[in-house]
Parts: sequence; structure tokens; C-alpha cells
Amino acid sequence: MELLIDSNEIIKNRDRNIEIDVAANRSQRVFSNLAFDVVNRGADYVIKSMPINNNIKNILLDVKKSFETKDFKQIIKTAVGSSISEGLELLKLPKNVITDITKITDITFKGGLREGICAAIDIVTNKYLKNNIFYNIIKDFINKTKDFIFNKSFSNKIESGINNILNRADKFKDKCKEWYKYYEKLDFEKMNNLAKALNRERNKVANDIECVKEINIIQNMMKLVNNKKDKLSNMQLQICNNL
Repeated sequence: MELLIDSNEIIKNRDRNIEIDVAANRSQRVFSNLAFDVVNRGADYVIKSMPINNNIKNILLDVKKSFETKDFKQIIKTAVGSSISEGLELLKLPKNVITDITKITDITFKGGLREGICAAIDIVTNKYLKNNIFYNIIKDFINKTKDFIFNKSFSNKIESGINNILNRADKFKDKCKEWYKYYEKLDFEKMNNLAKALNRERNKVANDIECVKEINIIQNMMKLVNNKKDKLSNMQLQICNNL
């Protein structure tokens, strides 16, 4: 019996570790995408604010296209991953902290995210500086974009983006609660319509482990409810929660 309990505990710990890894990787991916978008929008703003004519701005827009490539996105992802590892080590924090996306900003900044992004910018723009007659203007654009990365407005926009992500998750959870109200009334039409809508929105809340778990339970319940045409038994509810 004692061995069985130990075995069950091992399985639970293994599953919990897998869950933490999945949630941490999901949060890291969402944060990387957010950082990528903020850098791109910041570079656009820099170009618009520079006192140069439209022809020169078009040249800078060509340079800026290198910020929109998959290669640049991958470099940003690598920079985020490295800064998370470095930040966790410097702050002496466990990996499970980053399952909460609100904690990632401070950790990555402490781990050198700004420097990593600036290095990424150097990598993708270096080819535009070689023997270019507009070297000074391009260099000025690059430097101003780096200034933005080290400016307070960069971290503010990151935080604003995270707040938007959290607001989406809260609204999603409210809709899940609404689905359970329809379930209690056995309003099949509203249950099915809302379940389909929630399923379409699942990618928008993929970073939130509670939202992912809730939509999976609802989808499982919906399949059984549609088949049974009645409320589920305690055993069936348990199955839906565990699948």
C-alpha cells in the first residue's frame, strides 16, 4: 500500500511538472510575440517622428521590413528565452514563476532583454549599413529604435500588452461562467453556440492555463450533453474534468 501511494505521488508530481513546463513555455511564447510586436510598432513610430522627407522614410521602411521577418522573430524568441534563464538565476527564482505572464517582464529585463533585442536589431540591420550612401540616416534610425527599447515607454507598452492579454482571459472566464448557467437551464441552443464561440477564441487565451483547462472541460461536457440530452452524472463530470 505504501509503495502504491509513493507511486501515485510520483505520477502526480510528474504530471504537475509537465503542466508547469507547458504553461511556462506557453507564457514565454506569448511574451516573445508581444515583445516582437512592440519592437515593430516602436520602429514604425521612430520612422514617422524623424524629420526627413517621404523618399528617405521609404528607404527606412525597407530597412524596417527586416524587423518583420521570421528570422527576427526567432532571434527575439531566443533573446527572451536567454533573458528569462539569466533573470531566474540572478533573482534565484524557480521556473514555475514564469507560468504567470505578469512576472516575466521584471525577470526578462533583469536578465538583459533590452540588450538582447538591441543585439537582434544589429544582426538584421547590419547588411543595410555596408557601403550605403544613406548610412548616417539608417544608423540614426537604428540608434533611435534602440533608444526606444531602453526607454520607459517600451516597458510601459509591454505592460499594457500584458494587461490586454489578462483582460481577454478575464472576459473568456466570464463567458465560461455564462456557459454553465445555460447548462443549468439545459438551454442547448445557447450552450452549443457559446461553446463554439469559446472554441474559436481559445488561441487568444492560450497562455492562460485556467482558460485552456476550462474550455477543454466545456468541450468535453458539450459532447456528452448533446448525446445524453440531459445533465451529466457526477461520474461523467469527473471524466470531463480529467480528460
